[in-house]
Amino acid sequence: VTWVEHAELAEDRPQHQIFNHVVLSGAAYGARRWVANLQRHCERVASLMSPNTMDRDIG
Repeated sequence: VTWVEHAELAEDRPQHQIFNHVVLSGAAYGARRWVANLQRHCERVASLMSPNTMDRDIG
């Protein structure tokens, strides 16, 4: 399952200055963020499926 979101930013309401470097680098809404999230998800799933983990109720 893949979920892709599309967001449009209003140019008349710019981002706060503290977020400029993140937005301009593409890390906020770009492919790098999407790939980083996908990688973290895959690592989480791999750790849950690892035979080294004990069987326990996570919920």
